[in-house]
Amino acid sequence: MGKYGYCQDCKRIFSTSSTCPFCQSSHVNELNIKAPVNVLGTKVKGRVYKLLQEGIEVLIVDEQQNKAIKEFSASKLRKVL
Repeated sequence: MGKYGYCQDCKRIFSTSSTCPFCQSSHVNELNIKAPVNVLGTKVKGRVYKLLQEGIEVLIVDEQQNKAIKEFSASKLRKVL
């Protein structure tokens, strides 16, 4: 199980460290299971299902209430408020 965090300023997700590698901010929180996330560059939104060493599994529900679990790397995800 991997540890991931997100920046409060730019909302990007990354492996846990004390500063954000994208904007060098020190406002970092730990990413929890069931946290809402967005896949960068798409309209796909979902919730964190499982934290893995090599990525994050996201539970995605579409308009017809079909559920799918897809794995993404942390750099392709963004935290949603």
